[in-house]
Amino acid sequence: RVQGGIVVALADYAMFRAIRPLLKTGEATTTIEIKINFLAAAEKGELTAAATIISAGRGLMVGEMEVRDEDGKLIAQGLGTYMVLQPRN
Repeated sequence: RVQGGIVVALADYAMFRAIRPLLKTGEATTTIEIKINFLAAAEKGELTAAATIISAGRGLMVGEMEVRDEDGKLIAQGLGTYMVLQPRN
């Protein structure tokens, strides 16, 4: 079994990867809030995560993420809010 914090980290990283192409040069992002519903134990094989952007604002982005096992079984589903950090002068 995989510890829940690892599942959350995987989901959070998937969201970062979804947001990254939307950032302008010099911008960064940080997680403001993340909510994960654990739906099943992660017991079998590799886990994969996918994320979808729901809202891509200039200052905040919101997205959904899910984590599945190698059989496609839904392990966790979440919603996150991310702040876009502007480059420092």
